Amino acid sequence: MIPGMAAGIIYNNETIFQQAYGVKDLSTMEPVDLNSLFQVGSTTKAFTSALAAMFVEEGFFDWKDRVVDVYPSLRLRDTYAQESFLVEDLMAQRSGLYPCAEDVLVIWGFDRGKLLQALTYHPTMYSFRSGYSYVNNLFLAVEDLLTKYSGKSYSELLQERIFDPLEMNNSTGTIEDFLSADNIVTTYMYSNGGLLAIDPEDSFIRRVNAVFPAGGICSNIPDMLRWVDLHLNMGTVNGEELLTRDSILFMHTPMTIIHGNSLEPVRAYCQGWVYEEFAGLKTIWHNGDSAGCHVMVLMVPQEQLGIGVLSNVESKKCLTSLPELLCRLHWARNLLFSRNSSRCIFTQILLK
Repeated sequence: MIPGMAAGIIYNNETIFQQAYGVKDLSTMEPVDLNSLFQVGSTTKAFTSALAAMFVEEGFFDWKDRVVDVYPSLRLRDTYAQESFLVEDLMAQRSGLYPCAEDVLVIWGFDRGKLLQALTYHPTMYSFRSGYSYVNNLFLAVEDLLTKYSGKSYSELLQERIFDPLEMNNSTGTIEDFLSADNIVTTYMYSNGGLLAIDPEDSFIRRVNAVFPAGGICSNIPDMLRWVDLHLNMGTVNGEELLTRDSILFMHTPMTIIHGNSLEPVRAYCQGWVYEEFAGLKTIWHNGDSAGCHVMVLMVPQEQLGIGVLSNVESKKCLTSLPELLCRLHWARNLLFSRNSSRCIFTQILLK
């Protein structure tokens, strides 16, 4: 069961579908609307890589710079990795660390300083750059780079460089701003076979602050579609270049193979995005989990198509993969999508 959800489709710079479903809270039964805020989890990583790209364009550092040269504080147990780490490696999921390294420290309530310090002692699963391993903590080093060269906080940079130019007027750069907003969803987790509402005053929700640049942003469907449209338009918004075409393409470029080969479609991690081939299409996507929300954002740049689905329940049961399912249905566009109408199988499924 998914209490509430919001979904949208953008095609050729036009929002052709937006709809809200279900309720924000099962106790009050207040309905979700298009402005309702959800936590968007790890889709935050793409925002962090976009900020990094802006700093690269402005000459503060380069993708190929060694991290020890621009951020000497980084200390890893693997000394070869420490000396060889490039800025682009921080967001390419090829560190060699164990998957979700140190996430348990977040659950236990440790702050970001402890997470970075713990990297010194964390063992590796395999050698640096030899394979894919999804971690959150290295995005903290990117945040430190951004604040070092700007003198501003991560939330200030988000607001000034992304939210304001894109008119993402409802999105929040701190979890406190989310919790104090008027129109937020109650988040849910599975417990004893049912849904349990997470108390917004519970410190569990605020623990995302420790890894905010990897998963802390909160947003709604209209705002997320503006973000997607920026990528589909190769960095341009309202005729203004926010990011160069080269930066957008770099962020969408496969860096670390997840699976696939010459006979099978390739899935690879990029810079805060996932590249995946399906039915002859190249898709760019990322999903996200947080304290009781699960979301999916997917783009098909060749077709100028973007899709977003936000839900207010964690992804612990098969039904909560619905955001991924709904987005991926559009890969087979000849079967599932009509360019002349916003009425498509996507909307028919949602309306059932």
